[in-house]
Amino acid sequence: MGQVEAKRKPTLWWYALCLLGGPIVAALGYIAVKDEDPEMADELVMAGVVSSIIYMVVGLIILRVPMLL
Repeated sequence: MGQVEAKRKPTLWWYALCLLGGPIVAALGYIAVKDEDPEMADELVMAGVVSSIIYMVVGLIILRVPMLL
């Protein structure tokens, strides 16, 4: 019988990078991961979009707080 090679999966660190780096890092992660795990590549793009929305909301809150004081 022939040996079956295990398919190498990308690490979960890609999610952390996308959450910290936003959509640009998510696009790079998508390019790096799309051939190995297409489902994870799509999730990386969504993580990048969500993180950029969160950054914008937090930025608006931080800008508004000094005005309220």
